[in-house]
Amino acid sequence: MKKQLLFALTLFQISFLIAQESLDKLPVDVNSEEGFTVRQVGYMAIFPGCESIDENDKINLQKCVSKELSALLTKELKPFYGQMEKDGYSRAVAKVQFVIDKNGKIVQIEALKGANEDLGIASEMAFERISSKLKKIKPAALKDGTPVNLVFQLPIRLQLEVSFLHEFQWKEMTIATLKEENKIYEIRQDKSKNIKVYEILNGKETFLGKFLSTQEIFNSEPYKSILIRDNQHILLAEKTVKKILYRLYYSTEKPNSIDIFKVVDGEEVWIESILQSEIEGYRNYLAVVLRN
Repeated sequence: MKKQLLFALTLFQISFLIAQESLDKLPVDVNSEEGFTVRQVGYMAIFPGCESIDENDKINLQKCVSKELSALLTKELKPFYGQMEKDGYSRAVAKVQFVIDKNGKIVQIEALKGANEDLGIASEMAFERISSKLKKIKPAALKDGTPVNLVFQLPIRLQLEVSFLHEFQWKEMTIATLKEENKIYEIRQDKSKNIKVYEILNGKETFLGKFLSTQEIFNSEPYKSILIRDNQHILLAEKTVKKILYRLYYSTEKPNSIDIFKVVDGEEVWIESILQSEIEGYRNYLAVVLRN
């Protein structure tokens, strides 16, 4: 099983209602605890291992910080791979914000919302451990040499190249679900690529026939009318797995992607979006679409 840690380092940009090119002309408070962006400082912070790079070369210093942190985080987040496999998913994304303060320490570490909560917590803890063991960082400074805090946001993406498909006994995979009053129509594809339609009424499943393509189905009634009614927003599948009702939709905004929702108190709550090609790496989502 191949494990990957992929992340890119970006400098946090504070939003101002002014032209971007005038950002460096803003007055700055050297006593600010909030920190500055790379454009507001004269000299980039120098991470341990990056000392050979010219202090005026901000671009390569940023790349070096990314490289050094990558090596440290790969080691610190290694136990999280086991948790991912145990919990049944192969991809996790988080974003962590932190400050390299004027004393050369990594402080104010915070996992931002809108990503994998477990990875966010693990990343915060990893940064704390790294900070406690790391040699002093040469802090960023203004052009007059005054040390200042520098704010970063770090997107972190962990990925296991693994498939959970072998864990399931299955004959067909749901490729679309259409609802009409108390009826559900499931469009499925078997292992031989045959496309079939089933009607589900009061929990009873009835085979309606084979079709040459999904286009043939969507040009037929009642499927065509249902699709028009739903404004082309196609439900891939829904099912309760481990007491959670999941609904998987084909994304209308991201090509070749699936939007994952869970139903809480009757309301759909967005979880994440994944590529269609990645679904084999998610045990719970496979359980939603596979049929035996």
